[in-house]
Amino acid sequence: MSLKGSLGEAGLADILQLLSLGGKTGCLSVTDGQNVGHVHLLEGRVVHADLVDREDRLGRRLLAEGRLAAADLSAALAEQNARPERRLGELLVERGSLTAQELGAAVGSQIEDAVHHLFGWQRGSFAFQPGREAAASESLVALEVSSLLMEGARRADEWARVRRTVPHARIIPALVAAGADPQVEAQVRDAPAGGDEPPRREGRGEDSPELRERERAAVVAVVDGQRDVNAIVARTGLDELRVFQVLHELLVAGRLAIRGESPSPPGDSLRTRDEYRKLGLAFYDTRMYDEAAREFRQMLAVEPGDGEARFHLGRVAFRTGRFAEAFDEFRRHVEQAPASVPGHLNLALTLEALERPEEAQRVLLRLLDSHPDCGAARLHLGILGYAGGRYAEALALLEGLEVEEDLQPIAQFYRGMLHALVWDLRTAREELAAIPPARRNGRVLVNLGAVLERGDRLEEARLSYAAALEFGGVASLARKNLGDLQYREGRYEQARSSYGLALQQDPANAAALHRLGRIAAREGRMAEAIGLWEKAVETDPGYTRARESLSAASAQGS
Repeated sequence: MSLKGSLGEAGLADILQLLSLGGKTGCLSVTDGQNVGHVHLLEGRVVHADLVDREDRLGRRLLAEGRLAAADLSAALAEQNARPERRLGELLVERGSLTAQELGAAVGSQIEDAVHHLFGWQRGSFAFQPGREAAASESLVALEVSSLLMEGARRADEWARVRRTVPHARIIPALVAAGADPQVEAQVRDAPAGGDEPPRREGRGEDSPELRERERAAVVAVVDGQRDVNAIVARTGLDELRVFQVLHELLVAGRLAIRGESPSPPGDSLRTRDEYRKLGLAFYDTRMYDEAAREFRQMLAVEPGDGEARFHLGRVAFRTGRFAEAFDEFRRHVEQAPASVPGHLNLALTLEALERPEEAQRVLLRLLDSHPDCGAARLHLGILGYAGGRYAEALALLEGLEVEEDLQPIAQFYRGMLHALVWDLRTAREELAAIPPARRNGRVLVNLGAVLERGDRLEEARLSYAAALEFGGVASLARKNLGDLQYREGRYEQARSSYGLALQQDPANAAALHRLGRIAAREGRMAEAIGLWEKAVETDPGYTRARESLSAASAQGS
């Protein structure tokens, strides 16, 4: 189920509840126009959540909660620097610094914090990509959406309470006795706040008075009269709401005072080039192309000669069908980065989209001169050969070609088609059947059915056509091919039904119109047959079989 829309029309809580009730697996991407968040679901439960423009503070959170020693964190971070593919939590468990259960509780808290932060976005858009799963190393817990919604309601009440004293995150708190007397300051740091305790937090693991006191001490330790609430949250690594709660308690108790406010953020102007890049890629991955282009243009504003920004702008233009603009961006990219393999591949792909195959071929040949082992370039050259009718040349390029795993099904498909064109049906069938089921689309299944039909394996062909009906874009062709099988077997009533369904999905299917005419002619309804053939010619003037049938009918009538 693909799902997208505006947060103004459907809130995130409603969307998550819908996906949960449907037991969906995939990634829900949310944006408020300036930031992007992701919520990954597995069979209706939340297994991962993050915000692009927000630092992962697992280590600081564990320190503040007293679950981890500073020395253990430093050692794990040093190991992570040497092995960046490993996640911090995994390393801490391997070192014995945490149990798997403690890590799961901490990760669960992080997921909750991210989701509840997203609940606060009232404007923006969302898009759900079914089947897009979180990495296995990120799926350590699975949270029920109902529990997140209940916790969200509780947190909404808490936010309303603490906002009375801490209205926003630019507030700068200060210790009342700071600097006056070290002993008094120590008493402020060590004394419990008392009085206005927040309600107990549910579903977040241990929430004892000792934990609350450690969190309070962590907050007070970084209050210096200079940092605002945003900086305190970043410094402690604690949940934003928990920091607001601690500050609220201490302000009510008279142990802190508000010293002032930090300036309002000036907007995008102070973001770095890498921040624009990170947000742009996140928007691109969630198919929010206008927002992605905005961030990539900001990269160029920071560094006018940024070739990578040109590359990403080219990708956005290509994805949105603006091929002339994409060509210009990719051309400028390869001028700035002559060794860029992705740049040359995308430039060739854009030239092909612009119906300039000879230029695309020259780009790919130049790329192979400098990168002779580039399988993607050979694959693209083979596809160009197939499209241009140079079948022997294309087959020579693709036979035995080793490409990356995600490109392998494409190579198998074109090898299968080329072998079918030279009537090597066994190899064609083997190539098409070897495409993993998860990567088969309607086009693969229709062509596999055609190869099976050529080899008189009619029942297998029928099954392949039937499977193709599940895919949009080729259902009319699959229906027509099923009708051809039924016609071939003399089952004309079923064939008529299949052709009729094909025409419902694509009224311009000239082959289906022609076959319906053939059935009408067999049953002696020549006027109806001639009308169908004339309509087929009108629909597709180049469809010669309909013209031949009209000529034959005319000769018989004269």
